[in-house]
Amino acid sequence: MRAECKVEICAAEAMGATTIVDVAGGAAREACDVAAIAFQNTKGSVCDLVQGIVEIPCHTRNAIAASSAFVCADLVMGEYVNPVPLDETIDA
Repeated sequence: MRAECKVEICAAEAMGATTIVDVAGGAAREACDVAAIAFQNTKGSVCDLVQGIVEIPCHTRNAIAASSAFVCADLVMGEYVNPVPLDETIDA
């Protein structure tokens, strides 16, 4: 993936997430936290120990992957035609 694409996707995810926090009545700090999580996960930040107890962003990546599974299934069940088959995806 080109670097420009990753930045664009990160920004879109962060803006969407912060909008959801705002609409739900969240605080500015929560909006900043959700934007950081979006960037960490989509950008592909390295998992590092933080405060010696948790690898960041691995734990949030797992939650995002779980929600992504539902979106992927919904796309295909909604008749989205995937142009790149699984074998080609794995080979790439």
